[in-house]
Amino acid sequence: MIVNWMNKFTVSNSKEIGDCEKMKKEARTDHSLTAAYFGPYRGDLYSAHVQTSINWSLMEDWKFVHLDDPMCADELGVAYPGLSLYRFFDRDIRQLDITDGSGKTITAD
Repeated sequence: MIVNWMNKFTVSNSKEIGDCEKMKKEARTDHSLTAAYFGPYRGDLYSAHVQTSINWSLMEDWKFVHLDDPMCADELGVAYPGLSLYRFFDRDIRQLDITDGSGKTITAD
């Protein structure tokens, strides 16, 4: 019971995707919303992605996935490192631009 409670607050709920083809399929499943991180598994942007995935109240609506593949990000038109949001009923991939309060773009490093 204590282990489950600790995992709820410390374990990422983001699934690592093996390759670009799998990422394309994962993003367009029957799950309503998917947040996909493209980039190295370190830095502020990755940490924000992981921390958001730990918010278990989002699990009903959101799926979190990640892939460290710059060529795949480029093929999908996503910044590397970057976040992309998918809605399964959309045909297009949407790039998410992350900025801080001053309008400066947040990067992974």
